[in-house]
Amino acid sequence: MPMNLIHRKICSSEKWAATVEERLTPWLARHDLGDDVLEIGPGFGATTTVLLKAVPKLIVLEIDPASSELLRAKYGDRAEVVEGSGAQMPFEANRFSAVKPREW
Repeated sequence: MPMNLIHRKICSSEKWAATVEERLTPWLARHDLGDDVLEIGPGFGATTTVLLKAVPKLIVLEIDPASSELLRAKYGDRAEVVEGSGAQMPFEANRFSAVKPREW
């Protein structure tokens, strides 16, 4: 199900991206997520941008086809974008060193 209008406006804003970076960067500096990280539900990619600075390999799982295409265009080969559901993930068990859920 696509995001509602208010959610889309907030999550796609530069203010939201700046807030995510400001709050997440110090946390990431204190925690080792390992070398193969999965982000579930990246939406517009505010968290993705920050994670890419901190982890060597990032896979993002996005259910919305339009958002998946936007993420592929934005991140190119820096993050692998997989279109699919967090309820039925297409990955082998225990593959990832860390998983970032949609609501972190």
